[in-house]
Amino acid sequence: MKSITIPPANAAKYRSDIDGLRAIAVLSVILYHYGVKTFSGGFVGVDVFFVISGFLITRLILDAADASTFRFGNFYLRRVRRLLPAMLFTILASFLLGALLFSPTQLERLGGSTLHGLLSISNFFFWSESGYFDADSAVKPLLHLWSLSVEEQFYLIWPLSLILLTKLPFSRIVTPMVFVLLGIASWVFAEWCLRVDPSAAFFLLPSRIVEFCLGALMVWVTGKQLPGWLEGWLREVALLIGLLLIGYATITFTKETPFPGTNALIPCVGTSLALFGGSSRILGAVLRTRPMVFTGLISYSLYLCHWPIFVFFTYASGSVELSSIEIAGLTVFAFVVATLMYRFIERPFRFAKPGPDATLSSTRFALTCALLSLVLAYTSAHSWANGGWYWRYSNAAEVEELFDLDRLRAETIDFQREFVKGRAFRVNRKRILVVGDSHARDVSNGLYMTLAEKGYEVRMQVLDDICLQYISFGGEPDNETQEIAARECDKQIKAYRESMKSRLADIIIYSAMLSPETVESLDNFVKLAQTTSKNKAMQLIVMDRAVQFGAFHNQVINRFANGTLPEEINAEAAAIDTDEFLLDAIKAEFTDDPALHNVLVVSKRRYQCSDTSCDFFADDGTLAIWDDTHWTLTGAKAFMTRFADDYPELFSK
Repeated sequence: MKSITIPPANAAKYRSDIDGLRAIAVLSVILYHYGVKTFSGGFVGVDVFFVISGFLITRLILDAADASTFRFGNFYLRRVRRLLPAMLFTILASFLLGALLFSPTQLERLGGSTLHGLLSISNFFFWSESGYFDADSAVKPLLHLWSLSVEEQFYLIWPLSLILLTKLPFSRIVTPMVFVLLGIASWVFAEWCLRVDPSAAFFLLPSRIVEFCLGALMVWVTGKQLPGWLEGWLREVALLIGLLLIGYATITFTKETPFPGTNALIPCVGTSLALFGGSSRILGAVLRTRPMVFTGLISYSLYLCHWPIFVFFTYASGSVELSSIEIAGLTVFAFVVATLMYRFIERPFRFAKPGPDATLSSTRFALTCALLSLVLAYTSAHSWANGGWYWRYSNAAEVEELFDLDRLRAETIDFQREFVKGRAFRVNRKRILVVGDSHARDVSNGLYMTLAEKGYEVRMQVLDDICLQYISFGGEPDNETQEIAARECDKQIKAYRESMKSRLADIIIYSAMLSPETVESLDNFVKLAQTTSKNKAMQLIVMDRAVQFGAFHNQVINRFANGTLPEEINAEAAAIDTDEFLLDAIKAEFTDDPALHNVLVVSKRRYQCSDTSCDFFADDGTLAIWDDTHWTLTGAKAFMTRFADDYPELFSK
């Protein structure tokens, strides 16, 4: 393949190999987001972009400072021309599609993310709302703007800091030393933050500064002159090692990998080495091939458009799991959209000729962007503040009352706090302890409403399913990729062991959103419950996970608003998640151990569904499900009443 010739690595000019690196970064992110399992760590592509930005912005500022031509106004105008037009187009298109398709709850959140995106603080919004890897991310079309917010915040502090450093004596020595110290401080902060707030470590700038610093330091490294014979080999080896490090992180990392922190240094150091070796004749030619360079040139638009394309496609299709054909089709479509965005939005605004008579003069450009931003900000803030515009439906009052999902969720939490969360059993009744995650909350709420008047007392104890693998009897957890989870799980396990509820309960029920991996550790909980309990007659019950309605729950509100009857929706729901997903796996796990034979294994689907219907709507016409898996109070009571009726020997007095 032909390659594009570039100037030497130390020239402050365009380097096509960097576009090749951008291509690797954006393709990694796309394939990760589109669910290609080989690219389970493709999210590190964002870190590759951060290192590249640190390198290019630092080089640009230092070169301009050396030539006494640096002006803050010019710098920020160039950044705005580079980033804002394509981003505004993405935000506008996403908001318009969301207003047409999304439920009020989702449009409300889209309004919030739109406003924060316009203000370059998306990372704070998504940090406060939830984690990057949450399942709900599949209905957040602007989630990926968090990284642009981090970069834009970097642009606010970096130029002034760098210019001040250039004024110091021996600045060419002092400045890189400052970057080294700043990078170390950022890395230490990231490691600390991973232990106290992993989501903050992921989304916020202080944890990412080290990545920009690694790129900035390469300005000095790539500028060093080396003997010709040595330089060639060093660059080849550096690029090879750099690409291997990026590839290793992309393929081996998963959403469970503690990140950023130390793990982020692997792809970031790899990117730094690739920046040094990008001009190599052999391997560097791969980065400079026309397909790689072209992908790098459109990488910004490609990054912007690929995620909203995924979100709206999966929302319309009802499934977040893409087939190979769908992955290929969406990728091609994203390339087409990105190419058009680059040709008709990015280039015209970015490379507009200056001057008062120019069509895209600085003044007109600024006024146009400001006006569009203000209109978008007002509109998105209005939808955010007004519940996602229920007025879009002809039966708005009925829909708002029925589908106020935030209220339904809050009701389950408030009920659990008021009636179920007590620290100990208070009265001499038959004692039921429900253990697990938020699904244990649903079960405990339902059992309380069903059994409290029959002389039962229901309590709950938190023990997430991921913690089952950390329950040990004399040993220490050895899963190095889940150190953060292990620390939190240690607290939960200790609390369970020390709880009087776990010692006195007559019936202990484990309920969580189990996975095939955590099912394998259910026997650990059984042994923990048996060894902790002081009640010789204690009955232990393990529940299969709740029915997963996936993206179907996102569509129900629109179906209902358009006249589909609740019973018709329930009939459609029966075709979703038809397997008793882990019931056989749980039973098989318990078969070989006599100590587990007395454990009662229960299917939740049995109480949520019949052969022809699943109760998405309850008998009274209200919602039984408020998201893809969790139960409303109405649903919890209905399902657990059926469960209790199924076992009169346990739940009748």
